[in-house]
Amino acid sequence: MIYVTNKEKQNKRRMKENWNNYFSVIRLPEKLIEIITKKCSEIESLCSVELVDVFVSNVRKESGEEYKSLWFFSSDEKAFECKNFITDDDYDILCLHKNVAYFNIIKKELDDVENPSNESSMTVNCYIRGISMVCDFSATGVNCKYLVAISKKYYISNMSSEQ
Repeated sequence: MIYVTNKEKQNKRRMKENWNNYFSVIRLPEKLIEIITKKCSEIESLCSVELVDVFVSNVRKESGEEYKSLWFFSSDEKAFECKNFITDDDYDILCLHKNVAYFNIIKKELDDVENPSNESSMTVNCYIRGISMVCDFSATGVNCKYLVAISKKYYISNMSSEQ
């Protein structure tokens, strides 16, 4: 049996509040928040891990926002990608610790990452050593600011020149 302390419960509640703030800022529909909450619970249960950060990869189309993938991150430097998360249960798990060999940023209409405009967009690609995988992220508008934060915290900090 796993026991959870009150402090752990408080930290988890605070973390989820931060997620809800993020979802609100990027104007994520309630239906998608429900899907994300379900995916979070599934991954935490399947992998016996506590997820501490989330990122929703999105692009803007003429028809509106398109959500490409969902990313969760754990405190032990693992990334969990949920591909086509709205309709599929397709998960990849990556160990990021010093395994990032290449990082690419493409930005448009984004002069100040702290104050992106509605027209701002950003794409990030990084290569994970050992599994020959490229991680792709995209963001539009205010979500660009969150992509920068996730990139710094989990990908740029784990770049290594080791072979």
